[in-house]
Amino acid sequence: LAEDPDGRILFRHSLVARAVYEDIPQVTRSELHLRAGRALEAAGHPSPTQLARHFRLGHDGDRWRTYAEQAAQVAAAAGDDTTAIVALHDVVAEAVPVRVRARLTMKLVTMTLGRRVVELALTRKVARTAQRTLAAPGLSPRSRGEIASLLGRLFMQLGEFGTARDQLERAIPDLAHDPAESARAMIYLGWPCLDPCPAAEHLSWLRRAAELPTDTAPAAERLAHRFDRGTALLLLGEASGWALADDAPTEAGTLAERRELIRGHLNLGTAALLWGRYAPARERLGLARGLADAEHDQLMLSCIA
Repeated sequence: LAEDPDGRILFRHSLVARAVYEDIPQVTRSELHLRAGRALEAAGHPSPTQLARHFRLGHDGDRWRTYAEQAAQVAAAAGDDTTAIVALHDVVAEAVPVRVRARLTMKLVTMTLGRRVVELALTRKVARTAQRTLAAPGLSPRSRGEIASLLGRLFMQLGEFGTARDQLERAIPDLAHDPAESARAMIYLGWPCLDPCPAAEHLSWLRRAAELPTDTAPAAERLAHRFDRGTALLLLGEASGWALADDAPTEAGTLAERRELIRGHLNLGTAALLWGRYAPARERLGLARGLADAEHDQLMLSCIA
C-alpha cells in the first residue's frame, strides 16, 4: 500500500488492487459493495454511475435500477449516447418486473433512435432485447403497442424493413390511446422502402394518418409527421408531397425539434434528388449538414456524406 498527498491509503498499482479484490470471497465482496453504496449514498452528491455499480454488485436490484437510470440520463445529457444506452440496456436485459421493464424498454429504444453516433452492433442488441420485452408475459396492450411502434422505427434504421413492417402493423391496434404515435406508425407504413406492396396500400396508410388528430402532440412529433408524410408522398411519386415540403420550417428551439429538422431535411433532400430537382436537393442537404454539424450528430452526417 501507499499513501496519497491527502493522506489516504491506496494500492501502488491497479493490478495489485485487482488481485486483492478477486481474492475476497464473493459473499464478502457483495457485502462490501453494499456498504460502499450506502456510504456513498449518504455522503451527498454521489455519482449515479458509482452507485449503480456498487448496488448491482451488492445485489440490491431496486437501487441498482434507480441509479443506472439516473446514470443513463446524466450520460445522455452530456452527449455520451453509447454510455447511456449501455447503462440502461444492462437493466432492461435483467429479469426485472414487467411494468418496470416495459417503461425502461421504451426509454431505451427512444434513446437509441435519437443516438448521435453510429453504433449498429449496439442498436441490434437493443432491438433484440426490446423484442424479448414484447414477448414477456403480463405486458399490457398499451405498452405492447408503444414498444412495437418504437421497435418498428428502430428496425427501419437497421434496414430490416420486413421486420419493421411487422412491428408497425402489430402496434397500431394497441395505439388508440395515442393518435400521434398511431399516425407516425401509419406514416412509416406509407414509406415504399418497406416490404414491396402496391403503391395504393402505402397511400392508404398515409391518408389514414392524415385523418388522425395530432394537434396536441409535442412540436417535435408534429414536425416528424410533416416531414415523414411529405417524404413518403414524394417517394411514391405524389406531387402533393411538395406542399408539405415547401412549408417545412428551417429553425427550431428544442434539441428534439432540431433533430427532426436534420432528419426531415435530409430525407426531403434525398427525395428531391430522385425527382431531379437538384437545386432544392442541394439546399435541403446543405441545411441538414449545417444543423448536424452544430449538433455534432455523427449519425446524420454519415447519412449525408
